[in-house]
Amino acid sequence: MKLAVDFFHPGYNGWQDYQGDLPEALLKALPTLKFGDGLSVREQSLSFYPDTKFIILKHPDWSPSNLFIYLLVKGDETIWLNGTSPGIHQFNGAGHLHLTDDNIMEYVHFFCFFVRGEEGPFYVANTVDAPYLINELGAAAKDGNEKLREIFKQRFQSPRYFGKSPEGDHRISALVMYSNALFIADFELKPTGMVAMANDIPVMADLPSKIVAPLVPVQ
Repeated sequence: MKLAVDFFHPGYNGWQDYQGDLPEALLKALPTLKFGDGLSVREQSLSFYPDTKFIILKHPDWSPSNLFIYLLVKGDETIWLNGTSPGIHQFNGAGHLHLTDDNIMEYVHFFCFFVRGEEGPFYVANTVDAPYLINELGAAAKDGNEKLREIFKQRFQSPRYFGKSPEGDHRISALVMYSNALFIADFELKPTGMVAMANDIPVMADLPSKIVAPLVPVQ
């Protein structure tokens, strides 16, 4: 799967207006966050979570200004994608995950963005123009960063699928940005939805910035 705009990016054209009420679980989880006039709520479906609403929320008064709130909603279940793994594992454990050969790359892309380390997302760059890449590596790189952009383009590797291990785990290799570094990561995806990084090879280090895409409000 190679998308110029990630399917979870606010600019992705697959989002549609959400017509339902906000889940009560969200309002309880974020009681100090404004959800009134000006709130944008959109949704889409995900192939690996059938019959589930994948929801994105944004309000102009939120802090930080680039904060987006993401949810998974299925029936009475609401999972706030807050950068930690328990919610996703809970959702998968309830039997909602449906992996196929056609959507495993998409799921790994999703999992790595929404399950974060101390320095931010493990962002799988599907293309050299992936939207969450830092400005110094992106298509509009300038002010002396053109060389970094060229190095990145030379070292870029599209995500690759290597079939299943003897244990039945899907094996995937992808270029990942985490903190201020890029590396080629070898992933093992288990049928349960657990994603493990089996190996990583450094590609670029000590970059001038890192991805800033907050999922939780400033406390």
